[in-house]
Amino acid sequence: MRRMAMFGLALACLAVLLLAVFGRVLFQDHQFAFQDAGHYYYPLLLRVQQEWEAGRWPLWAPEASAGTPLLGNPTAAVLYPGKLLFFLLPYPWAMRVYVIGHVALAFWAMWALLRGWRVSATGSVLGALAYAFGVPVLSQTSNMIFLVGAAWAPLGFLAADRWARCRRRAAVPGLAMVLALQVLGGDPEAAYVTLVCAAGYAAGLAMARSPLGVGRWLRRVGAGLIAVYLGLLGLSWWSARAIHALSVAASGMPAPWKPPTGILVAAAWGVGAAVVAWRARGGRDAREFAAMIGGLIGAAALALAVTGAQLLPVLEYTGMSFRAAESEGFHDIYPYSAHPLQFLDAIWPSVFGTLEGGYRSWLNALPPKPDSRLWMPSVYLGGLTLVLAAAAAGFRGEPPWRTWLSVVAVVSLLAALGYYGSPLLWARCVPGWDSALGPIEPAFSWQVRSDGYLRDGDGGIYWLLASALPGFRSFRYPPKLLVFWALAVSALAGMGWDRLVAGQSRRAQIIAGCLLAASLIALAASWLVADPLRAWFDGLAEVLQSSDEPLDVVRALADLRAALGHGAVAAAVALGLAVLAARRPARAGVVAIGMLVLDLCLANAYHVVTVPQAAFEGTPRALEVIRDAERANPSPGPFRVQRVGRWWPTQWSASGAPRRFEEITRWERDSLRPNYGLPLGVRSTFYFDTIEPLDYGLFFLPWTLLPDPASVRAHDLRPGQKVWYYPRRGFDLWNTRYFIVPARLVWDSPARGYAAFIPRSTFIYPALGSFEGPDGPARRAHWEATDDFRVLRNEAAFPRAWVVHRAYLIPRIRGLRVADRAKLMQELLYQDDEFWHLPGVVVRDPHSVAWVETDRPKEIDRFLSRAGPDPAETVTVTRDEPQRVELTAVLRTPGLVIISDMYYPGWNLTVDGRPAEILRTNRAMRGVALPAGTHRLVFRYDPLSFRLGIALSLLGLTTLAALVAWALGEPSYHPSKARWQ
Repeated sequence: MRRMAMFGLALACLAVLLLAVFGRVLFQDHQFAFQDAGHYYYPLLLRVQQEWEAGRWPLWAPEASAGTPLLGNPTAAVLYPGKLLFFLLPYPWAMRVYVIGHVALAFWAMWALLRGWRVSATGSVLGALAYAFGVPVLSQTSNMIFLVGAAWAPLGFLAADRWARCRRRAAVPGLAMVLALQVLGGDPEAAYVTLVCAAGYAAGLAMARSPLGVGRWLRRVGAGLIAVYLGLLGLSWWSARAIHALSVAASGMPAPWKPPTGILVAAAWGVGAAVVAWRARGGRDAREFAAMIGGLIGAAALALAVTGAQLLPVLEYTGMSFRAAESEGFHDIYPYSAHPLQFLDAIWPSVFGTLEGGYRSWLNALPPKPDSRLWMPSVYLGGLTLVLAAAAAGFRGEPPWRTWLSVVAVVSLLAALGYYGSPLLWARCVPGWDSALGPIEPAFSWQVRSDGYLRDGDGGIYWLLASALPGFRSFRYPPKLLVFWALAVSALAGMGWDRLVAGQSRRAQIIAGCLLAASLIALAASWLVADPLRAWFDGLAEVLQSSDEPLDVVRALADLRAALGHGAVAAAVALGLAVLAARRPARAGVVAIGMLVLDLCLANAYHVVTVPQAAFEGTPRALEVIRDAERANPSPGPFRVQRVGRWWPTQWSASGAPRRFEEITRWERDSLRPNYGLPLGVRSTFYFDTIEPLDYGLFFLPWTLLPDPASVRAHDLRPGQKVWYYPRRGFDLWNTRYFIVPARLVWDSPARGYAAFIPRSTFIYPALGSFEGPDGPARRAHWEATDDFRVLRNEAAFPRAWVVHRAYLIPRIRGLRVADRAKLMQELLYQDDEFWHLPGVVVRDPHSVAWVETDRPKEIDRFLSRAGPDPAETVTVTRDEPQRVELTAVLRTPGLVIISDMYYPGWNLTVDGRPAEILRTNRAMRGVALPAGTHRLVFRYDPLSFRLGIALSLLGLTTLAALVAWALGEPSYHPSKARWQ
């Protein structure tokens, strides 16, 4: 009866928090909107569902970047089983239930993990509440793929424990299912880290079990980590020098040889595996350890097989992306590194101000990188949670998972620091040392440093993981590991409660007392030195004045004092419970659960940001403008739209008022911020975001240049004034008919620099004469402050497809070296405009010539008549669907039809009903060699990666079912039967 009562209490607490946190979503027709939840996931998942409803597999999205594989985009989570909800409910409700359901799943998974370790019902509830409603998990409602990974992670830990410690048959298929669900849900990093934690647990059990056998060997390996660390650091230095050499190399020079870091690391792990296998012949302990590792490898392999239908297209897509070209300096692994001081937020919630409640956050103004940005808004898990976890943590003694969780907590915290966890960064802060070590990097840059110095984060824990673990470098954002920190701390907190009940409360009392004293002293100091503190905050406000997030000093000070007061109350409650728990465990348990519910509700509920559903509906204003312009002056065929830069209306930051998220959502949608155009049929040209193919992205990447004197005079620029330059011809080539740009041009601003798009463009919004009349200046000022966007029609846009009769036939370019593409890209993009002028460089015209990569130049040359452009030759798009495009081409002489759609594996072509070759043309476009006459071209998307993936998934599911059936015959589990205690 008592057990049922505690279970009922757990459900009641879950229900209370779900209602408190998600009440507006459930009862007031609100939708998740903060960060990526609004502008990225809502339209992306809607586009996936549109494909299902059209009766197609969601394989291709023609609306994104000239066409990208929808199934190959891991964030779309196309085949995740949880997406069945979207077939059962209207889309807005499916999105709500999908997010809320995974928060509830995180609660249940942590409950199951702790109950599986025989933690009391009270301790299990406390741990589950802290995990599911702590900020590291709860804030992922704005990044739902990471919420999916976090929700399943505790079950992965449970399965890993059951296999490594108890050798349960069901654990291997159980772990495989968890890993597969994390991958299919869009968070392969969570699956990877779960598996790494499981392997570390197995190694730790081996060390504890046999200090004279495998344990001694593992300790020797640990002693060799210094050599490994120095070796990896040397490889990083070598890579930095190679990137520098690339950046200064003249065109045509051979690229410097880069260290084969990935091959060397993989070889090292292979040698280690061989040694383990060899030693497994020598004794029982070694065989046990090899069996543990073998089971984990088997679970990973099975998960990869089950996810094959989605994983193979993802690997195909990412394999040609900027991430895969990391050695070229494009992929930065350190963005949004967590500042060390942010962990004070674990004691005092939002002590550095809030991101969601207005312009109150000031952590990003602190050294050593004052221009950094926060990815995780807070790390608060509850005051009681922190005290209980600190009381339970330790690296010796029973049970073994105590040490495991303690190690996971420490390593994940240090790794989440990113570049802040590197000694090199702090050494560069010492005056004078930067002359030898190199200067500190800017907080944000689309390309990593190329001056030959090591990165700021090199030498830190996150760098070590990225360098030593194969494939880990393809991930980014170190604070994502805070989910595993939260998992470990929450589980330790559940164990800590049982220690209090058992009378082991001294450590908890000391910790709670210290936190209470520190909170009261800090709170009193904030009033005693109020004037100097206000002056210091005014100085921070000056630092942030020119940023997109200015500081509201009054609200920031209020947040500071509120956080200190909140922390004091939470510490006082924890202290009282530490004293009461052993004497009145039942009563203390009810109080602890109730107080933690109240604590988490008050401190964390506002991290879930929602807006009315209506903000996601209706026709965006920019799209209305474009449609009106097309009715007045129709384009000759399909076209694309480019939203240039990332900017926000100046009024939002200038006023410093609390953020109005409904206004933000409506403005972003009205100005067609990607991906809002996806479900509306708007085809965008380029958006550098999660994954972009390298060969396509090189057409559009901007840079800063210094105009020549003639341009300075023509545009009335200051001497030495730089210009943020986009390669305009790249956008013209890819059929960009409309540009959406900021209202105000700032020549050298990455956010507002769009000078290259003004020539040969017509301003259509606001219309000419919109601000005439006596009140015109006032209306213009209001428009610039609130609407803050223009729409331009590009008069130089190329058509979707055209014909040429001349071509440069060049050898195929293989690999991802930018140096191999430099000459070709310059020839394609250079048009000698008023900003980009290179004396002596010849301008080529893609209207009349193409660049074709082929190993059969003589065969292609037969179709090149060398004729000039002929208006009578046309290419018309007659059918334009996601997986099928049909065109009719009329040629008077043999030539090439160029289609400005992405050249991508899986697209097949028939010409007049017969199979034909798609030529890689203009580096990333499709080309077709045709004789004279009228021809019907049919492109179909039928990727081999998907067909192979389906077969692999069926094999994996069959194997998984067989393993589950085999496990059903296993005797029931009892803790006393564990092999490794």
